[in-house]
Amino acid sequence: MSSCAAFLTTGFLALLRPSDYIYIDDIVEATLRLIDQPQDGGTYNLGSGVGYSVNQVKDVVEQVCVRTLHATYRPARGADARSVELDDTRLSVGLGWQPVVGLVDGVARTWEWVQQELPDNGHRLENPIDGL
Repeated sequence: MSSCAAFLTTGFLALLRPSDYIYIDDIVEATLRLIDQPQDGGTYNLGSGVGYSVNQVKDVVEQVCVRTLHATYRPARGADARSVELDDTRLSVGLGWQPVVGLVDGVARTWEWVQQELPDNGHRLENPIDGL
């Protein structure tokens, strides 16, 4: 399996229904803002507020990696949510936080990191979701 296919599998196909994706830099920024706040015991959602289907994510990964990928579809598991789109109103209103890295840019940044850290030099990456 190419590192692009492993990137797609390990990073994005674990959830088979529309899900909310957020880039790590946005998570760090929100976390740093929360650390500086007095504890209120409340719950905060970190998300983009947009759910993407597996096919949409696959299309983005193919675009970024400039490769066509084969997807193996499996039935949804009983515990899987129908969709996940998080409401970050509490963070945006209370702390002025909003995610700034969209899906395409986040995939591109992550793919760049994967190529630097895991060069495709003949080594194969294992698929951690085999057997799920």
